[in-house]
Amino acid sequence: MVISQSWWEGRSLEGKTAVIVNAWFGPGLATARLFANEGARVIVTASRQNHVNFAIDQIGENATGFACGPMVAGQLAARFRRCCPEGIDILCVFPTRGELAVPGQITAEVREKVMSGVGELFSIVQLALPLMNPNSALILSGPVSALDKNQCFALNDAAYALEKQLIKTQVGRFSDRNIRLNFLSFLDGLDGGNTNNPIRHFGAGKSGEAELIAANAMYLALPECRLNGLQVYMDGHCQTF
Repeated sequence: MVISQSWWEGRSLEGKTAVIVNAWFGPGLATARLFANEGARVIVTASRQNHVNFAIDQIGENATGFACGPMVAGQLAARFRRCCPEGIDILCVFPTRGELAVPGQITAEVREKVMSGVGELFSIVQLALPLMNPNSALILSGPVSALDKNQCFALNDAAYALEKQLIKTQVGRFSDRNIRLNFLSFLDGLDGGNTNNPIRHFGAGKSGEAELIAANAMYLALPECRLNGLQVYMDGHCQTF
């Protein structure tokens, strides 16, 4: 699918610093590439250094990054400060690939792995929030199940829903900075979309496509975007969360 970029002509992310969590595959990688092409300085994080290296190679010269796990909070906070000396303008958090968790067959090992991944993402956001600049954008995304409808990731989605609420509470601590917090769903809405939403320009019924997700993330990241506190579906439908 080729996505028209005409709706953001004359706008860019030039001079902005964007941190993208799990930017080494799928929608995260597509978003990182687009942000870098639009002028942002992109910092990618992942739990493994080889994933970070792969993402940097794919994105190009505007990208740098670091592995964030396992790492104690003090080390991670110091790494963020070194990589983002002028603060963070955009923080995008993409879910991990997930663990298969068939209802009735969820083992303690799978449960521990899923919750560990969610805890890692939450820790990253919690440490990055103090570095976010006024009028910055925090974009959460998911659920991971939308990327593969033939698999069962119910446990991941439930854990990520919990994480979303925890992060919403954390953002409230920085209300004086006007951080825009939105949740970018990989699914279509239920009512056919909100025609007043500029995101509606991009293909209703195209849920889960990486380039489409990246284009919607681009809109939410633009300083001109005023959406806040919304769950934004792929077809343009919005609801508060």
